[in-house]
Amino acid sequence: MLTLRVQNESWMRRKFIAILLAAAVSAQMMGQDALSSTRNVTEPRRAAMAGAGIASAENLSYSAFYNASMIPLSRKTLDASAGWGRFKAGPSVGSLGAAWNIGGKVGVSLAGAFDRGPAYQITDGAGNTAGGFNPSAMRIGLGLGVKIAEGLSGGVSVRYASETPAEGYSFNGFAGDFMLSYRPVERLCVTAGVSNLGTKVKDSAGNTYSQSWAAVAAADWAPVTGVHSVRADIDLGYEIAGKAFGAAAGVEYCFHDIVYARIGYRYATMGSIIPSHLGMGLGLSWAGAHIDFSYLTLGALGGSFALGLGYSF
Repeated sequence: MLTLRVQNESWMRRKFIAILLAAAVSAQMMGQDALSSTRNVTEPRRAAMAGAGIASAENLSYSAFYNASMIPLSRKTLDASAGWGRFKAGPSVGSLGAAWNIGGKVGVSLAGAFDRGPAYQITDGAGNTAGGFNPSAMRIGLGLGVKIAEGLSGGVSVRYASETPAEGYSFNGFAGDFMLSYRPVERLCVTAGVSNLGTKVKDSAGNTYSQSWAAVAAADWAPVTGVHSVRADIDLGYEIAGKAFGAAAGVEYCFHDIVYARIGYRYATMGSIIPSHLGMGLGLSWAGAHIDFSYLTLGALGGSFALGLGYSF
């Protein structure tokens, strides 16, 4: 009988803690953007430039997460990557992505990212540890890019995302990006569109939340090419629901198409999903294979890092 009581207390306490955590998450989400993890930049080349680079035709692996219209404009046929990183808040993120450019006319991309947060302990009525729980999240994206005219392409990306921040509490939904990209000259490309236009998100308790979409514009410019090359990117975004503005600018220096150094800064107003921070990183490339590392500092994301391996041709 005593055993049954302790087991019941353990079960009740687990449920009570889960309810409290769910209530805290629900309160935090009220009036804010749901499934905000879908905005996280997990690709180390872009992360090193503070998220700038959606108008770049060089980094296509994860274009299903942001801009599939760049695939037909790229000189690459295939770009595939795998990565792992950790955010300052604790969750570790594993990711996979690939993009295929079919004759410069059609491009397809598939990407996935899987987050796992540090475990929190659950105790029973007697104060004994009754187990633990790891918050988690996942997102899968599919992108399609199509050539419209010479130097002009359009793209659409669709993502499914889910988050489980507490035991017995989860929510999920779909979102999409619609982009147009134009390359007026060889060294310049511009992009404009809408990001994260999504469905209502419903949690396991029956509550519904909105996903905030954003109007975005970006440019990629390569002013210097050759043995020493330089590429500069700027991304601008305005989040409609949060009435928040963000701007990221980054520069990449490359020596002999082998050694890369990257740095960037993101400025964001209050309420922006991704806060202000400084990014930096290094990369090596040889015979189509590449390894890249990024580190974020300053602000709430300071201490976050990512490592990626990939191959392209």
